[in-house]
Amino acid sequence: MARLKINVDPRIELVITIKLLCDYEGLTRYDVAYSQCMRDYFSPFKTHDAAKLFKKITEHGTYSDAYLGPVLSLSNPPELTPLFPFENHEYYIRAFQDETRFRTFYELLSDFAIQSDFGTFFESQTAYFQSLVDEVAKTLDSKNLIDVLELYYGMRHRDYNLVLSPLFQHGGIGPRVRNPDSRLSIFSVIGPVGSDDGIPMFGTREELLELIWHEFGHSFVNPVTERHRSDIGKYAPLLDPILEKMSKTGGYGDWEICLNEHLIRAITSRLFHREWGPKHGDRLLVRDIEKGFRYLPALLRALEDFEQHQIQNTTFADYYPALLKSFDTYLE
Repeated sequence: MARLKINVDPRIELVITIKLLCDYEGLTRYDVAYSQCMRDYFSPFKTHDAAKLFKKITEHGTYSDAYLGPVLSLSNPPELTPLFPFENHEYYIRAFQDETRFRTFYELLSDFAIQSDFGTFFESQTAYFQSLVDEVAKTLDSKNLIDVLELYYGMRHRDYNLVLSPLFQHGGIGPRVRNPDSRLSIFSVIGPVGSDDGIPMFGTREELLELIWHEFGHSFVNPVTERHRSDIGKYAPLLDPILEKMSKTGGYGDWEICLNEHLIRAITSRLFHREWGPKHGDRLLVRDIEKGFRYLPALLRALEDFEQHQIQNTTFADYYPALLKSFDTYLE
């Protein structure tokens, strides 16, 4: 039985430090006292070359997940030694504009960690981080949330990691790392949904489950979509009518990304429908349709059919072509 690991990751916090020094927009809008602790400690290093390069990389566009995800394939700071191949390499290169900038940034990030003695700062926050982890663990109080995912998708991954980042933006990202045995370590990196007297709050149990199931969902759905790239192009014209809303909603202005978001949001709705009751699943459905995900109704019907086939041990990957066909109704 897979268990959820909850922690604050030094690699993620190192990148967050650079974002903070650069006044990057992808940080929390809530009042979190930890922010001032960081500024007080790291302000002498605001002009470090890592910060300068990050400003150049982000001045013409932002890929918030692409700046955090790659660091999980590296060792802990200060070394940041590559441990695994980058799972989403092409996307990362696109975000950094070229391979040289991509590699150089993490080399400079390592130097920043050395020059600023990042490890000393991180260790000084150990009790604070543990209090956040304990509170989230207490709120979740769920022993089967990973089982629910594995049973629904019909897949298993190597390990599941919930990473709390006190200054990350509202919401989360779902990066993954492929181990030498080809199994995935998957991550849900989340920021606070509010704050209380300077302490970041990561949400109610329902809010946490939605984020976790959504972000982990990317590591189940995205690799399957990648294997069907030759098939999904047929439906690319469906992006045009919703492009403006998708771009505003979360930077989903690419058909493959938009498709994955539809799939994951539909599945998350079904999970809540099955585990918490229809009103919870319907709430997510209505909210996401209002956000512009207009193709969810057909996907929901297809997923209900998929759930009937699960009795025959049909997995999500097996049923994926049928899910794609649900979009045919919108092409007519």
